[in-house]
Amino acid sequence: MSLVTLKLIITYNKQFNKDKKQLAFCSLRSLILANHFLPVNMGVRYISQGVVLPLYRKQGNTYIGVLQCGSGLDAYLQIELSDAEVDEINYVELKPLVVSLSSGVSLDKIKESVGAGLELFFEKTGKSYNIKKVGYIPNDSTHYHLHTRIVFQLLERIYTGGEFKE
Repeated sequence: MSLVTLKLIITYNKQFNKDKKQLAFCSLRSLILANHFLPVNMGVRYISQGVVLPLYRKQGNTYIGVLQCGSGLDAYLQIELSDAEVDEINYVELKPLVVSLSSGVSLDKIKESVGAGLELFFEKTGKSYNIKKVGYIPNDSTHYHLHTRIVFQLLERIYTGGEFKE
């Protein structure tokens, strides 16, 4: 075997190993892009278009509303209605999120948001509901307008006979 042939084989093997590493990196990068960048990119596009992913559930007498807007603009509330008039709404702190969206929400601002959601709904429909209990996440988003929106949308869904996942 000549020296030129040997150098060519060594160069080829080095390039081949480099190509294998590059291919492995690109494959890994594709998975990262598919699982992280693209959903975030799509989420940003949906947010810029005003698209929000609301989720509505019902467990017994408790109605659960979640708004998933991304970029820390997520919110969660549970409300329980009463047939009788309620003197004061009971606010219950739920289990905190593992990855928090804030250092902590203000209970007073949550109360204001719930009140604003009730008022907004009454102004639109003329119908009032009695909320006896509200569950909130202590380290949820501090974008309180989302909590107002959840209350309004839950009541609107109840009022119009909308569906809730059980």
